[in-house]
Amino acid sequence: MKNTRTVQRAISVFAVIAFIGFALSSCGGNGSPVAPPPLDEFTVTFVTGGGTVMSPVQVQDGDLVPSQPNPVRAFTPGAGLWSDDPFALFDTFVEWQHNGTAWDLATDTVTADMTLTAVWTAPAPIEAPGANVVAAAVAHVNANPGVFTLLINANVDLGGVVATLNAEDADLTIIGLGGAREITRTGNGATLTVTGGAGRRLTIGNNITLPGRDQTGSVVTVVGGAEFVMLDGSLITGNDTSSGNGAVNVTGDSTFTMRGGSITGNTSTNTTSNAAGGVFVNNDAVFAMHGGSVSGNTGAWGDVLVQTAGDIFLSGSAEIGTLQLTANATANASVTIETGWAGSITGGLNLRGAWPSLTPTIDWWAGNTVLEGPGFTAALVGQFPLGDFLSNQTDADGHVRQRIADTHMIDEDGVLVELLP
Repeated sequence: MKNTRTVQRAISVFAVIAFIGFALSSCGGNGSPVAPPPLDEFTVTFVTGGGTVMSPVQVQDGDLVPSQPNPVRAFTPGAGLWSDDPFALFDTFVEWQHNGTAWDLATDTVTADMTLTAVWTAPAPIEAPGANVVAAAVAHVNANPGVFTLLINANVDLGGVVATLNAEDADLTIIGLGGAREITRTGNGATLTVTGGAGRRLTIGNNITLPGRDQTGSVVTVVGGAEFVMLDGSLITGNDTSSGNGAVNVTGDSTFTMRGGSITGNTSTNTTSNAAGGVFVNNDAVFAMHGGSVSGNTGAWGDVLVQTAGDIFLSGSAEIGTLQLTANATANASVTIETGWAGSITGGLNLRGAWPSLTPTIDWWAGNTVLEGPGFTAALVGQFPLGDFLSNQTDADGHVRQRIADTHMIDEDGVLVELLP
C-alpha cells in the first residue's frame, strides 16, 4: 500500500512539472505569449490588355483580392458605319479571368501567386464593310436619320450609283483608315450629292479623296438648302467638267463649309459664265471657308466663282488662288472677312458684272459694298490683289469701255478702306 502511494505522488509531481514547463515554454520563458507562425503571402498581378494600368497587390493565403475598380480601355474602331463618333467610344469590361476561368473578387480566395486578366467586348459597326459600303451607309442614314460616321479602309467604287444624302436630320461623315481612300463612280454626274433642305449634312474627312473624271457634271453637288463639309486631309482633284459648274457645285440656298483639305487640279472646259474649275457658288448659296485651300484649278473663271446672290466668308487660314465675284443689275455676290483671317487670295480678286440691258449708265459692278467684316484693316489690302478684268466691253451705243470695278471695304469701325488696283 505504501509503495503504491509513493508511485502516485511521483506521477503527480511529474505532471505538475510538465505542465509548468509547457506553460513557461508557451510564454517564451518570460510570461509573454508566442505569436503563431505568419501566413503565406502571394502576389496578384493584373493584365488589362491596353486598359487602365493596375499595380500588383499582396494578398495573404486564403484571403480575397481587395476590391478593384473596373479598368477602362479606349475603343479602336475598324471599317464600317458607326453611330455618332466611334473614336469617342470605349470597350466594355466584362470580367476578370484566371487561367481562362472567371474570377469573382467577392468570393474567390487566393492560394498562390496568380494573374488576373481583363476580358473585354468591343462595339460593333451598324454596317460592316462591303463592296459598296458608301452607298449602303447613305441608304441606312436616309432611312434612320441621325449622326453617323463611316470608316473605310479600302477604295470604294460606286459603279453607276450616285450616293445621295437627302433625309431630314441625316448627318454622315466619311473618314479613311490607314491611308488615302478613294471614292469613285462611273458615268457622268456627281459622285456625292446632298439635297433636300436644311438639316442634311455630308462631310468628308481625313484620308478621303474624290478623284474626278471626264464628265459633264461636278464631283459634289449641294442643293436645296443642304450642307457639304470638307475637313483636314480631304482632297478633291482630277475633275474635268464640260458643264463648267466646278468640282463642287453649291446652289439653291445651300452651304459649303470648308475647314481643311484641298481642291486642286480640277478643270472646266466650258467657256460660259459658270466656268470655274474648283468651286461654283450660286443662287443664295454660301461658301464658308475657314481653312484649307482651293488653288491650282483651271477654267474660264479660275478657282472659285461666286455667282449672283452668292456669298463667301473667309476666316482662319483659308487660301484661294483666284476668286471671281459676279453681279447683275439687281444683285451681286459678296465677300465677308471674319476676324483673324490669316489666309490670302494669291491669284487675284476679280469682280465681273453683267452689262445691264436697260441703260448703259449702271456700273459694270452693280453692288457698292464688296468687302466687309469685323477686323478689316488697311493692312489686309495686300491680300486682295486686283486684276484688270472688265476690259473691252461694248455698251449699247457701240462704245468700248475698259473699266476696273469700284471696290471698297468697311472696317470694324465703319470707316471706308479703299482697295486700289
